[in-house]
Amino acid sequence: MIYYLSQTCRLDDFCRLCVTLEWGQNDSKKSRKISITPTAISKLKAGEKDYVVRDTTLRGFQIKVPPKGELVYQVEARLGGKGAVKKFKIGNVKSLPLDTARKNASIALQNIRSGIDPLIEKRRKLHEGILLKDLLQKYLDAKTLKERTKNDYIKLANTRLTQWLNHRVIDITNHEVTDWYVKGRSRPVNTEHAFRLLNALMVYARGLQIIKESPCQMVTDTKIRRPIRKRTEHLEINSDLEPFLIALSQYNFVKDSEKTARDVIVLILTTGLRSQEARSLKWGNIDFARKRFTIPDPKNRRPHVVPMTPLTYTMFRMREQLPDKTDYVFRIKGNTKSPHVTDIRKTIKNICVKAEIKTVTPHDMRRTFSTTLNSLGVGFADQKHLMNHKEKDVTLSHYIQPNIEVLRGHLFKVVDFYDRKIPHFTQGQGVSKFTSGTLRFCLYNVGDLTPELLDNPLEEDAEYQAYADHDFWEN
Repeated sequence: MIYYLSQTCRLDDFCRLCVTLEWGQNDSKKSRKISITPTAISKLKAGEKDYVVRDTTLRGFQIKVPPKGELVYQVEARLGGKGAVKKFKIGNVKSLPLDTARKNASIALQNIRSGIDPLIEKRRKLHEGILLKDLLQKYLDAKTLKERTKNDYIKLANTRLTQWLNHRVIDITNHEVTDWYVKGRSRPVNTEHAFRLLNALMVYARGLQIIKESPCQMVTDTKIRRPIRKRTEHLEINSDLEPFLIALSQYNFVKDSEKTARDVIVLILTTGLRSQEARSLKWGNIDFARKRFTIPDPKNRRPHVVPMTPLTYTMFRMREQLPDKTDYVFRIKGNTKSPHVTDIRKTIKNICVKAEIKTVTPHDMRRTFSTTLNSLGVGFADQKHLMNHKEKDVTLSHYIQPNIEVLRGHLFKVVDFYDRKIPHFTQGQGVSKFTSGTLRFCLYNVGDLTPELLDNPLEEDAEYQAYADHDFWEN
């Protein structure tokens, strides 16, 4: 048949006939141009693959015919008339009347050719009515944040951003935000924290294409932002640390809450842990056999392994023997919202009053630990590992891995440095870092601090043997 046709038809007529025959067998090969009418739509049949029917009346208006499923109205045009090709779904053929589809397609094509991406416009319209409180929840759901951080953001929004929580995001203006920021000068730190949250939400809204510009930008452009003074408070090594440690060693801890706070203070001062990390420590993360413990989910998300010293080891052993033991090392007695101690500031304040120094915070004690490491000449890499700071340097974060016993040696030096700050027990010719134990003796009545022992420090080899000896830790 093909041979016969080729002999009796002109070549171009023969090609057109072949194409027609091909479409009759398989509609998935090429697109077709037809006048899209209800009758034409009813005759469309699915092929083995997707194919497109293009309208001869409205250029860019199409029907997509899939192998399975419903036929779809869509448009196709170049963005701005000469940019990238954009396709946009108008609706399903069954559910959308042709007249409505053609009208919507005409508007969409006009937008694309004038440079407006219809997909972006659709997303904007979808979210244009979203309230700030709903955006906040959407932001918290999308971000991988700790529960405490989420609660802090919600609390901050409910106290400092209340005037906008029930407002549409697109209605918040530059001048409103700028006026609010200026009025917050009486509480600069709190206002700056709230502004950072609001700015983060607006950047997120811009990413979702809800808004085109952040209303927080004017505050930055006008250079009225007040920098938050970085906190550097700590127990000054040459003035405050000695009276604090003396007061700590002599304080009469009577209440269970005071003894719990004392032990948290000891842990922060000698390891540099963040207050929350120390207070929420669980027994399941304590390894007495290897004399170390782990903070599984610290601020930087990298598990933090901390070696023990005799002081911290004794403290843990003492707490292990307490009644009403729970999963938490620093459990709190009674029916409370939190299963572990939440605030140790009152005890810290009482110790500072006794020491006659300015009151410090738990984080100030973390800075004290870091300052002590630096004064003892501990290397920068080991300092960062002990402080468990987030590291951007590839060498430090991926290649230089901490040696747990080297870090333990640094902590021994820190504890010994503290012990030497208590004058009554530093008499004599020298103090071994493995036998001084002033704080351990004063706080937990463990060890032996006779002058004869202090006046005759052990040799290095003997010291190491004592460190490895069971009695050294348990006595």
